Amino acid sequence: MSVGAKRVTTRIGRMAGLATTGAAAVLAVCLLGAGGAAQAQTDPGSTAPPSSTVPVIETTTTVLPVTSTVAPTSTAPVTSTAPVTTVPPTSAVAATTLPGSTTLPGSAIVPGPVGTTTTVVPGASILRGRTLRTGQKGPDVFALEQRLDQLRYDTGKVDGRFDQSTWQGVIAFQKVNGLKRTGKVDDTLKSVIELSAMPSGLVISGGPNRVEVDISRQVLFVYRNGSLYRVVSVSSGSGRKYCDISVKSGKEVCGNATTPRGKFRVQRRIGGWRESDLGKLYNPLYFTGGFAFHGAPSVPAYPASHGCVRLPMPVAEWFPAAVSNGTTVYLYD
Repeated sequence: MSVGAKRVTTRIGRMAGLATTGAAAVLAVCLLGAGGAAQAQTDPGSTAPPSSTVPVIETTTTVLPVTSTVAPTSTAPVTSTAPVTTVPPTSAVAATTLPGSTTLPGSAIVPGPVGTTTTVVPGASILRGRTLRTGQKGPDVFALEQRLDQLRYDTGKVDGRFDQSTWQGVIAFQKVNGLKRTGKVDDTLKSVIELSAMPSGLVISGGPNRVEVDISRQVLFVYRNGSLYRVVSVSSGSGRKYCDISVKSGKEVCGNATTPRGKFRVQRRIGGWRESDLGKLYNPLYFTGGFAFHGAPSVPAYPASHGCVRLPMPVAEWFPAAVSNGTTVYLYD
């Protein structure tokens, strides 16, 4: 069962009241480096009732043969239901069956809304025996990346190397499922990942192309053509008050490091690096005022920005091409 199903239900209720929130234009944008998460089986036995035998009747002239009648065996059908451990999605966003997918042992089944199809994600077996962490490589790392990629978590290139992109993918999985944000994968977590389901956001009718940011879990969902495209670990506003010296003007800039909530749209973008009062932003996409999605060298597992939504640098490379201007953006707790 999902580790946060109750909280998800509460969030869905809140999303019904999401109103477009006009965030005041800000003088500064986010600082890059600030801050610093039974089997149930019924097998009734086939017990034949005792034989019913007609006794031998003898006369002086005829001996009747012994006849033995055994009642037919009555066997109840054997039913075997193998449990599939799934992490329930966090919304009723319609799921799309992957082309050519089949139900395999350990597969994750993702339920969609009533009357829709489900997504069956073939399970990938991850080798046991060692705890996986940054710097390692091998077939077990490759299987881990492959499985996370099947579930749409961004791990960068699936190459059998546990690099920072793999670490961010593991962190995103741990965030979505309410697990401790360690970035390490022991045998227990391998089993959870193998049997997990493809996640989903909370906006049921948010449109086929959208970006959702779950502030409380610090994850971002990208949807394209009605399907989940990528799940990314992010870092949003720390919530602290700050007074920092502008790297551009040398003057003091004060504010509250809070990421706005509500419904917005991607308004504009800048390619490459942009220097703001509070630091540099890579490939920023602005969704309201000076708030943007942007690449940053530091994207910890907890809120740490001045209000923008930080993306890992490799994600910031593909994100602008996947999210066009005008794309709807939802930010919620």
